[in-house]
Amino acid sequence: MDLIEGAIEAYFQGVLEVVREEEGVRLLRMTREQLAYYDQNEGWAVRARCNAGVVLTLRTDSAFLDVEMDILPGARKYLGLDVEIDGVISQAVRLTEVEGTYRQRLFEASERHMREVRVYFAPNVEVRLRRVELEDGASVEVVEQPASRLLCLGDSITQGMDALSPCSTYPVQLSRLLGAELLNQGVGGHVFDVDSLDPELGFEPDLVTVAYGTNDWGRGIGPSGVQRAARAYLQKLREMFPVERTRIVVLSPIWRVVGHEEKGGVGLPEFGRMILETAKEIDGVETVDGLALVPNQPWYLQDGTHPNDLGFLHYGLNLYRLLRDQ
Repeated sequence: MDLIEGAIEAYFQGVLEVVREEEGVRLLRMTREQLAYYDQNEGWAVRARCNAGVVLTLRTDSAFLDVEMDILPGARKYLGLDVEIDGVISQAVRLTEVEGTYRQRLFEASERHMREVRVYFAPNVEVRLRRVELEDGASVEVVEQPASRLLCLGDSITQGMDALSPCSTYPVQLSRLLGAELLNQGVGGHVFDVDSLDPELGFEPDLVTVAYGTNDWGRGIGPSGVQRAARAYLQKLREMFPVERTRIVVLSPIWRVVGHEEKGGVGLPEFGRMILETAKEIDGVETVDGLALVPNQPWYLQDGTHPNDLGFLHYGLNLYRLLRDQ
């Protein structure tokens, strides 16, 4: 039984639109307007289409789940999939080099009974699903959506580079700890950019996290430049999501190996403090010091900038703790 032949749209979380093509389905976490905007920059365009935060979730008594998918252009060459069965991440796929069409049995069981299955997609590539197959005659049910919603905005670290495990990324960890449906709109290389926000998002979050600043600093725009950009961005975001309905929390950049260097006349820690000061000017916006999220040591980073899986786990747990205690 191929789910794509039916109403597969009901089995996804973290997706704004499921697009049907002749070869299969693609999973969009951005609106069409946002994608048109990101298409002005080749790097952003590819990253905005990666499947960060996308989850296939269903209940079934099938003895197996098979997928066939095309690996489309992405931000990295590796692929990680995590498979959770009845609350336990018990299967995983790790491929260091992927291209073309890939087919994999994601789980196989000896007994046939109802299970809740969740497949977490890689944040660094886009896939086109050709087939999602269950045992012929199996029952399949839609899983109820969580009561709360989490929107994560940010750059490559929010998107999930360079985690091998999709479940290690801090947005996924935070959503699991909160019991919230996640929409991850992180885009590698991005900055505080008011024009990337779509007021017609179609997703009403209870909590929004905003984590930009590293690329703004790298561009050397200086304190006044980032303060103007952050102020405009957060003002528009607050207009989209009023204070009485949505909690907005701004996270300053995490520690990185070269953060002591000066760009635009300032090092990254001071640059981050200026972002937090600006954020506090906006009605009801809360702040978290990013230096408290990932241990300030290079072995928690994959490349001196992006967390590895362990660094991401620290990020998610520390962020949850700080949000809970505020």
